[in-house]
Amino acid sequence: MISTASELAGWLAEMSGDRERVFDDWRASGCGMAMLPAGTSWDAVRFSEASGYRAYVDLLHAVGPIGPMLWDSRCRQVYFLTSPGWSDLLRSAEVRVVSRGGWLAVPDPRRHVGRFAWILGSPEKRLTCPGRLYLSAVQARSAAPGDAECPSGTAGCVSPWVSVATRYQMKRIF
Repeated sequence: MISTASELAGWLAEMSGDRERVFDDWRASGCGMAMLPAGTSWDAVRFSEASGYRAYVDLLHAVGPIGPMLWDSRCRQVYFLTSPGWSDLLRSAEVRVVSRGGWLAVPDPRRHVGRFAWILGSPEKRLTCPGRLYLSAVQARSAAPGDAECPSGTAGCVSPWVSVATRYQMKRIF
């Protein structure tokens, strides 16, 4: 189960194929970031913050796990980690996919790293289902503009991710 920052850090390092290098990079870099290869153990699917929020809420109502997500609060984007090999399907949903041959800069989940926050979806060591994410992406794209910018009852929220964490009691790592 992934329920703590340390467990997520270990899982990410294991999935990279070079556990020690990842931990060394997190320690050695002043900013607490490491470059992880995409496309073998996972792909990263980037959404705008609002579309990612809509997709996340849709995934909450679906059956199946939601994998770890990385939220970039400055660029207002969210990355869902999903099973590799579905990049063509997901790109057709007009989202950016980091896959085989690509790299993703990831912060150390055990420490606060500026604008980044890890969001733990389901506690299982599983990734978000790419097919379900595709359907959620299509629904998010077709939603009315501003539909999910701030959920009802959260007047003045800074980000839909802040309010959804409270509403659904999901685990945020800041």
